[in-house]
Amino acid sequence: RNGRKHFIAVDPESIPSIIEEKIKILQEEKIEIEKIIPTLKKQQNLLRQKTTAEVYEGFEGFKTIFREILTELKKGDSYEAFVIEQAIDEPERLRLLFTRHNKFLKAKDIVLRLLANENMRNVFEDIYGKIFLKKYTKIRYTKQKIPVGITIYNDKVITHISEDNKIMSFKIRNKKLAEMYRSYFDEIWSKARP
Repeated sequence: RNGRKHFIAVDPESIPSIIEEKIKILQEEKIEIEKIIPTLKKQQNLLRQKTTAEVYEGFEGFKTIFREILTELKKGDSYEAFVIEQAIDEPERLRLLFTRHNKFLKAKDIVLRLLANENMRNVFEDIYGKIFLKKYTKIRYTKQKIPVGITIYNDKVITHISEDNKIMSFKIRNKKLAEMYRSYFDEIWSKARP
């Protein structure tokens, strides 16, 4: 009347049935939400996995990476590495670093799988000796060219290059990237020869 709305109160005895209807609707919504909670948690975890990048310079930075690997990996873990070419006249400190690192891995029961170019077989045997290689490493050789050193462990990928006789290492923490590199490594590993 005259542009005004008029309301009539509901019978007070119907209030409990209205509340029951609302409770029923909320319970149905709760069931639907509970169904999607696992998916929401997965998405939340993916968002938490932050990608980071770090640069390590020089031999001390290179050593730091190998210390981190030993610290982060636990008994029974493993990691992979594409090996760059080494020369028989490599600096003694580099040979010692790798020798010690492999002994620590063995002591902690951590498996390191190495992939190297076929032309490195004799070089490695000359540098480290056949007995050491058999005892402390799992190494396979491939005809595929390996342009840079790549280390893969947990959710990290480290690329190693030598520039002006100085080692540079670039570490990227990203689970998907690590999985992709590990898959690529496994593919080559399956075709490589011991």
